[in-house]
Amino acid sequence: MKHKVNRFIATLAAMTALTTSMVGFSANAAEVNTPEKEIIIDRYVQYQTYNFDLDKTNYDTSDDCLTITKTTNEGDFKISYGHCNLGQAIVQVWINGVHQTPNYIIPSYSGVSISHTYYCDPGSTITIKICPDSANGYLKANGAITVYW
Repeated sequence: MKHKVNRFIATLAAMTALTTSMVGFSANAAEVNTPEKEIIIDRYVQYQTYNFDLDKTNYDTSDDCLTITKTTNEGDFKISYGHCNLGQAIVQVWINGVHQTPNYIIPSYSGVSISHTYYCDPGSTITIKICPDSANGYLKANGAITVYW
């Protein structure tokens, strides 16, 4: 019994010493002489999501393809997309009138989000054209694409 009492007293003394020493570890933001400042960089100034519902079965109407034209703010821009809810689409990109290869497919099946970054000069004119992937037998495409510029 005496051994248990001694062990209890030793434990109590150790906990008291630990608690007492921890009091000195407080911090106050007002006491900091050189506060850290995080640098925040907006990677892309603007972005927009475009929903498309394209149909090539109705012969040369305005919904055959979606054409997006933007002027870049940065030295690059990005396109991002998931999958089509209906059909499959092909994405073509031009920078200052020059076609960029390869073309990309927005697939007809469920998949992860895909993004592609293109490098250009600030102020470049970019054109993105989305059409149903008729080369692979898709005459309709329904989905969305996001452009960051």
